[in-house]
Parts: sequence; C-alpha cells; structure tokens
Amino acid sequence: MIPFQPRHLAPPGLHPVPGGVFPVPPAAVVLMKLLPPPVCFQGPFVQVDELMEIVRRCKLPDTVDEAVRIITGGLPDLSMEGNGPLENNTLLNKSVKRPNEDSDDDEEKGSVVPPIHDIYRARQQKRIR
Repeated sequence: MIPFQPRHLAPPGLHPVPGGVFPVPPAAVVLMKLLPPPVCFQGPFVQVDELMEIVRRCKLPDTVDEAVRIITGGLPDLSMEGNGPLENNTLLNKSVKRPNEDSDDDEEKGSVVPPIHDIYRARQQKRIR
C-alpha cells in the first residue's frame, strides 16, 4: 500500500500533510462502494450513546422457554386450542370472501355495460375497421 502520493496541486484541506493525498485502504473502498451515497443520509441520526445504554441495560433471558414467554407475551399456544394443532400455513392459505368486494362474476354475467363515449373502445374499433 502506498501511504503517500504527492500531488502538484492538492486541494486545500484534503490532508494535514501538504502536497499529497493518502489513498483509502482497499477494504474501506469495498465498504464505500456498498454504502449508499452521502446525500442519502438526511437523518434522523442515531444517538449512539443512548443506544449503547439501552443495549447495556437489556437483560437476556436465561432459558429458551423464558424467551418464548417474553416474545409471545405469556399467551398460551393457540395452535393447540379447538380441534387440535394447526399447521402454520393453514391460516395463510385460507382466503376470506367479503360480501362487498368486487368480483369478476359481475362481468361474466354481462350486467356491466360499457360507457357510451368510451374513447378506448372507439379507437380499438377504428383499428379493426
């Protein structure tokens, strides 16, 4: 690694050593390419001291059971109630039919009449003719 590159016209304030530029280390170059540009960091900024204090005061549970109880809020396991255990994806796969929801059944019945002055349909008819 080259620690110092002399320049004929170095921008003022670039580095404390006059007349040169210290290149960024290769690992820092990779990191700088992964990060978004500086204009993206508008705020709000994290107050690191307060964050570290919160992390320091945080108590981790000693057992897995205690951690699960904290995460679930102490509620019993709902998957065992009712008719027996449910699979996790059972509730996600079930769709709910809402009575006021628009459906394609109305269009299939022909009850929807196109508007009289439909520009899109008129242009399509001109193209066909």
